[in-house]
Amino acid sequence: MSEPIRQLENPMTCRRRAAFWGCMFVGFISIALPGCSYLGNQGSAKEVARGQELFQMHCGGCHNGKQLIVGKQPPVLDGIFQRPSLPSGAPATDAQVRATILEGRSGIMPPFQNALDSQDIGDIIEYLHSLKGSQRTESTDSAFR
Repeated sequence: MSEPIRQLENPMTCRRRAAFWGCMFVGFISIALPGCSYLGNQGSAKEVARGQELFQMHCGGCHNGKQLIVGKQPPVLDGIFQRPSLPSGAPATDAQVRATILEGRSGIMPPFQNALDSQDIGDIIEYLHSLKGSQRTESTDSAFR
């Protein structure tokens, strides 16, 4: 007895199925990725440059690694987002850095809530993201803990 002949699937059905799964994949990606807090995209060159200027004006006096006036040397922040946590032990996230800038660190770092607005802080964070850690040292990290 001969084997029954299998019918081939309609080519239009295959195309529809592929289109459906393709749309599902694109839909999933478009929903999932915006939820990430930072995807590694650098801010615009203008934001980074403005952030660098603001950092030098408000932060660089202590965080450039050459401050001799304070008792403990604040950490150099070059590459701060390359690690999972900040020198304080808090998570290295945009939200935590923003909170630290706004609120300061009890007696160690002054708060900047009256000196910097939200856009200023966002630009400083973009600048910090652009730093890749070439100047970061363990001694400056541990000195600020």
